[in-house]
Amino acid sequence: METNAAEQWLSTTLKADATLAGLVSTRVYNTRRPSATTPFPCVIFQLQAAGDDLMVLGGVRVWANMLYLVRGIAEQTSYEGDLASIANRIDAVLHAKSGTATAGTIWVAVRERPFQMSEIVDGRTFAHLGGLYRIQAR
Repeated sequence: METNAAEQWLSTTLKADATLAGLVSTRVYNTRRPSATTPFPCVIFQLQAAGDDLMVLGGVRVWANMLYLVRGIAEQTSYEGDLASIANRIDAVLHAKSGTATAGTIWVAVRERPFQMSEIVDGRTFAHLGGLYRIQAR
């Protein structure tokens, strides 16, 4: 399944980058943090939408189009400092890149738009910063 390929590639690629690891250690997660006590900052990626597959003559599927939100999250009130470094590194590692995973091939990943949000949970402020990445995988 193409989503498996995309998620394996995202996890492996993000965790393998030494600069990003210096900022978040191994805290790169699919969909959500494993527990409420998992420390910040971290990186979370999650499927947002799946578009039409690219099909050619004879119904051969070339790739599936998927949109993933990939973002850093930190307990802070601004989008600056370490959070900006995390978001910039995510983009450097993913934008216009391709690769392979055991579940398939990533033809390309490109950022389509930036993403930021802030939330207050139990009196604590969290900032999210990253982007929406179009991934074409088979």
